Amino acid sequence: MSSPKIRWNKPRCHPSDSETKNVPCARSGHTLSVIGNTGFLFGGLSAGLHDKIARPLNELHILKMGSSEFEWCLLELADGQKPLARWRHSASIYDGTQIIIFGGYYTASLRLSDVWVFDTVAMEWQPVSYTHLRAHETKANIVCRLLLEKK
Repeated sequence: MSSPKIRWNKPRCHPSDSETKNVPCARSGHTLSVIGNTGFLFGGLSAGLHDKIARPLNELHILKMGSSEFEWCLLELADGQKPLARWRHSASIYDGTQIIIFGGYYTASLRLSDVWVFDTVAMEWQPVSYTHLRAHETKANIVCRLLLEKK
């Protein structure tokens, strides 16, 4: 019995409109959520091109994946319409069109406990309100409950 052959390939990857701002900088602690043939890269910690001190990011880059070429694009939104910069957060795909992010670090000593939902159809972020928080319920529990209530 022969083993299946696993082969990596490196597709051509270029920025949208040939603008370098559309290519994400090197980072760690980010998330990449894939829906269909589109990837959504959010957050992370980076020293950037000109910075000497690492800083958290709240950029959302979109990766359009074709069969032989990939294209990066930066989704530009005003502050207040997107989550705080963060790294080491979690992300999950819900209902095939939404990405839910939770928590992460804003600084080395400040952990976040907020929840945001990115609608990949409308291309917009929405914060999740905790107005329905029940006594002794953690914020992680409320995210699960909110998702179950949507069904």
